[in-house]
Amino acid sequence: SAEFERLWKDECPDEHCGFRGPSQVVGQPVQLMGSYIPEPGEHVLRLPASVAASGSKYVTGVCLERVKMPWPEKPTLTYSHERREEYIKLRDEYIAQRDKWVGGHSDTIGIRPQDYRVTDTGAVATVYYTKANVPPGMPVLYIPWGEWMKLHPEWKQR
Repeated sequence: SAEFERLWKDECPDEHCGFRGPSQVVGQPVQLMGSYIPEPGEHVLRLPASVAASGSKYVTGVCLERVKMPWPEKPTLTYSHERREEYIKLRDEYIAQRDKWVGGHSDTIGIRPQDYRVTDTGAVATVYYTKANVPPGMPVLYIPWGEWMKLHPEWKQR
């Protein structure tokens, strides 16, 4: 079915979850898909079969949220010598909130068609909570908490 329920329409207004930015980056429409939770700690995303088809150019991006907070608003105050202290305080508050938001979300893991395996229920790609949980012989798909930040320490200093 191409009609998958978006369970979070009310919680996630189009302003932040419309994926307009990512769709411009990848050059094709980006679509949000619904999920269900069969048991605590397990999330099942239902995707069209074409996503996992051999030779498909689709990539599924998975990112988990551990905190419920909006992306912080940047201060509108521009730097001036007279208001330097106020500017620094607002900037530091923004950085602290931004870092809290980033720390509460996983880095996005991209699942490609070659990461799927065929089962009796269809093509399945399993993403584990840590790299250590990935069984031998399985695609190395895991939720990379904060790995992007470790690889880009210069971003943390901004």
